[in-house]
Amino acid sequence: MPPKTDRKELDEPTKNQIIGMKMAGQSGRNIAIQLGLVQSTVNRIIKHHMISGSVKNNLRPGRLQKLSKRDHRHLLMNVKKNRRLTLQEITKEIPSQPSLSTIHRTLHDANLNNRIAIKKPFICARNQAKRLAFALKYQHLTVEDWKHILWTDESTFEIGKNTQQVRIWRSSSERYNTACITPSFKSGRTSVMVWGCFMWGKLGPLVILSKDQRFDSKKYVNILEEHLLDFWMEQSEEIGYVVFQEDNSPIHTSKLAKQWRESMDIQSLQWPPNSPDLNPIEHIWYILKTTIQKMEPRPMTIPSTIAAIRKAWNKLDVNILNNLVESMPDRLAAVIQAKGGNTKY
Repeated sequence: MPPKTDRKELDEPTKNQIIGMKMAGQSGRNIAIQLGLVQSTVNRIIKHHMISGSVKNNLRPGRLQKLSKRDHRHLLMNVKKNRRLTLQEITKEIPSQPSLSTIHRTLHDANLNNRIAIKKPFICARNQAKRLAFALKYQHLTVEDWKHILWTDESTFEIGKNTQQVRIWRSSSERYNTACITPSFKSGRTSVMVWGCFMWGKLGPLVILSKDQRFDSKKYVNILEEHLLDFWMEQSEEIGYVVFQEDNSPIHTSKLAKQWRESMDIQSLQWPPNSPDLNPIEHIWYILKTTIQKMEPRPMTIPSTIAAIRKAWNKLDVNILNNLVESMPDRLAAVIQAKGGNTKY
């Protein structure tokens, strides 16, 4: 049998067989011939066993680490200090000038991966306390209780807008940390503004707001008078009572709007500030905007955008509405867990 080249590491059973044959009095040459191995390999294994008493390999030092402990510490510190750095910018900060792959691998090993930043409103400590108080107050309500809430909100649809994504470095557990989100502020150019409402099992009216008129408290009260009132009365007669929900926008909290609600004997839910995550209608706006962005061709004019919004609104599945209402206990629990901070909703 011709001897093997022995380019691959011998397994331990073969090494133990070599040692056994040697202890039985056979020479290295005979062992190599019988096992079909190179004699130098057999002799090396026998010598290693005589010195160490084992056939196991010595620990190999491996390739020297490109990053020192100090470099590794500063790398993680710099990334957590400025999570929007690119991989190239991060690498330039390291004096030893490692490769991009080394930096990427080191960050990955530290559970830091480049991900899209979640857009969430900035919440100050005072508003966090108010959100937490709201969640604690209503945490014991059941889904049956939430079925009596009439959810309302306004939203804007910018014509031809494509969502811009911001990438940051974070671990999987840091998704909603303040340093890892992209704050969304109530600003920006609007193209089409809408007002809508819904309840458990019922999709309410959708109102396209005029772009030529300023949307103030008077205009808002007109919408409630002309579009909300009939829907509210119908639902009140059907299920017994309806509680009106709206956020803390100045037009909602204005004296005129408050007087109108009181005159109609409409009970309102006291809403915490900076809490779009608690209002399930926000998810409906997300569905509508996603649907419109995926349209081919995408609406690029005001009339076509309005038509697309109405079409997407009217096609909403009632099961989606119900699932959103059913999520309220979980939303409150998430706010409590976050101590009033941002949640996944």
